[in-house]
Amino acid sequence: NISLLVLSCLVLVSFNSRDNSLTIEQALLEKKIEMVIAPYDTYEGDGIRMTVKNISGKFINLKMPMGSTFIPDAEEEQILIRTDEEIFALSNGQQKILQFHGYCTELNDRSCNEGTAFKMAKTTNTNLQNLLSYMDSLRIKDQSTIQHAIWCITDNSSVS
Repeated sequence: NISLLVLSCLVLVSFNSRDNSLTIEQALLEKKIEMVIAPYDTYEGDGIRMTVKNISGKFINLKMPMGSTFIPDAEEEQILIRTDEEIFALSNGQQKILQFHGYCTELNDRSCNEGTAFKMAKTTNTNLQNLLSYMDSLRIKDQSTIQHAIWCITDNSSVS
C-alpha cells in the first residue's frame, strides 16, 4: 500500500509540475487562436478587453504571462501592462472574453479611446518584470501603489 501511495504521489507531482500551456503569443504565431484587443470603459479609462477564439481544432491551455504589454496603434496613447498571470483553457471553436486592468507605463501619454487597437507583447524591461514579480510575491493589490511603482521604473518618477 505504501509503494502504491508513493507511486501515486510521484505521478501527481509529475503531472502537476508539467506546464503544457501555450503563451498567447505562441498560440498566435502557430495560428491556433484569433485575438482582438480593445479598450473598455472603466473609471480610470485603462481597461483591456481581449477576445480570444480557439481555431486549433483541439482543446488548448493558454497563458497570458505577467508583464504582457498592450501597445496602442496611436503613438500618443498609453502602453498598458498586465501585472499578473492568467491561465485559461478553450475547447475547439470556443471564444472567451477577458477583461482586466491595464496599468499605464507612460506618465504623460493620454488614455486610449474607443477606436484604439492594440497589439500584445511581453515587456523587455527587466527591471519592470522584476518589480512586478516582487510586488506579486508581496501580494500587493493596491492599484495606486502598483501604478506609481511602475512609473518609477518606466518614467523615472519620484518615489515620493
